[in-house]
Amino acid sequence: MLPSGEERTIEWSEVEEVERGKHKEEDDDEDDDDDEEPSEAPPAAAGPAPGPGVVRLHIEGDEPGVQLYRVLATAMAVGAGGTAYAQAQEIVCTAPCDKIIDGSKGEAFFFAGDGIAASDGKSSSRPLIVEWPSADRGALEAQKNKGLVVVRYVGCEMEVLRQCSGLGSYDYVPVTLKEDRIRIRNADELYASIPVYAAKFEGKLKTAGELNVEMTIVGSFEADQTGLAIDEVEGDCGKASHYISAITTGSFEFTAGASAEVGAGVEVLGAGVGATSRAERELLNRDGYRKACLDATSEDTAPPDGCGALIRVEVVPLAPPKKPKEKPAAGTTRPDAPPPGWGPSPWGPSPFAKGDTSVKPAGTKTATGQEKAGKLLFGFGVGFLTVGVANGIAAVVLSSGLAESCGLAYCHPDESGDVGMYYFTGTVAGIGLISGGAASALGGILWLTAPDPEEDAAATKAKAAEGHVAPLVGPGLVGVEGTF
Repeated sequence: MLPSGEERTIEWSEVEEVERGKHKEEDDDEDDDDDEEPSEAPPAAAGPAPGPGVVRLHIEGDEPGVQLYRVLATAMAVGAGGTAYAQAQEIVCTAPCDKIIDGSKGEAFFFAGDGIAASDGKSSSRPLIVEWPSADRGALEAQKNKGLVVVRYVGCEMEVLRQCSGLGSYDYVPVTLKEDRIRIRNADELYASIPVYAAKFEGKLKTAGELNVEMTIVGSFEADQTGLAIDEVEGDCGKASHYISAITTGSFEFTAGASAEVGAGVEVLGAGVGATSRAERELLNRDGYRKACLDATSEDTAPPDGCGALIRVEVVPLAPPKKPKEKPAAGTTRPDAPPPGWGPSPWGPSPFAKGDTSVKPAGTKTATGQEKAGKLLFGFGVGFLTVGVANGIAAVVLSSGLAESCGLAYCHPDESGDVGMYYFTGTVAGIGLISGGAASALGGILWLTAPDPEEDAAATKAKAAEGHVAPLVGPGLVGVEGTF
């Protein structure tokens, strides 16, 4: 409204900047004096000076409740009935807060609270990378030509380690041309699809209402080996946690805004009245050309020119170091090794032939099926017991803390996270202890009562060696036979 009282409508396309509250009129009502001001963060507490892995975190808001959690430990047990997963965590900062956070030891952190996207500290194994800046995708493309790409991938953060590479290479595998479209309509879908730069596009998603990724896929670059171990990487790999096992390639367009076109019309007495609505799209990122991808064939050894954009990566955790093969000491040979120059006979089994098991070292014992089943069940039981004990300890620790802060009445809303974690750890502890105890007991019984195959064979042989007498009758012959 202009000072003259005249109202004027301004199109959004003409608005250059918005400053909220700058021209808000003062209200002299007494009720306004009682309005609460937004919560401000308290002054920062003393702590280590900011540096590598140590940052100052400042959170303030009108509705406190956002919390930063630190992951203390995780445990997982796999059994025939499924997988049990448990995580011990602590609240580091609750909004409003201004605090120095020490993450130099490499712990995982995540946010939780009302009104924010869920973040449990886990990483998607097949994230899209269409939101990556062109320079980052170009660096990844160059790095894959040097060997298997090694990354640090924790939560929603992925860092390509340019000075580290894995032993191996990528082979191009063509596929039948495929076109796909992913629609992102809320924060959960945003973090599930493009976790690495999701925070950067939260505001764009809110204003546009929808983000879209249109892809044309012609193949993928596949690692030539599986299970890359930590001792199979070279270079500055101190932060390495995963390696990229596959990279989907083709072309894509990453846009904001719905792309649907809606039309409606009606004709009244020969006069047509129509209405159309077309949502505008904003191009956020693009790489490759769909027209070039149409030339792809199943015989290609590389993507067509103009259709080699990197779209999606598949990441796999690095495996533990592989144990080196044991080598016999110099001057020693196997006790059952043949004399020098001798080889296996082609006319029958030989104790020196490769893969032959007729000759076994002294003291070895063949396990029965019952014994193997008992050992396996006992092992699963011990695993579940470990999970139960760990969560039981966590529940006891949380219980003691809640007893002091809550007493016998009600708990403050700030304690809701600890209360929920207390019930969770208690439940997991009960399941782990009960199922683990039962599995361990049954496995131990099967293991201890398993028959010894060598003793059974010896008993059968001894019985056969005992003397026996049997009648012998034949044509012109009557007598007895036996062993004595």
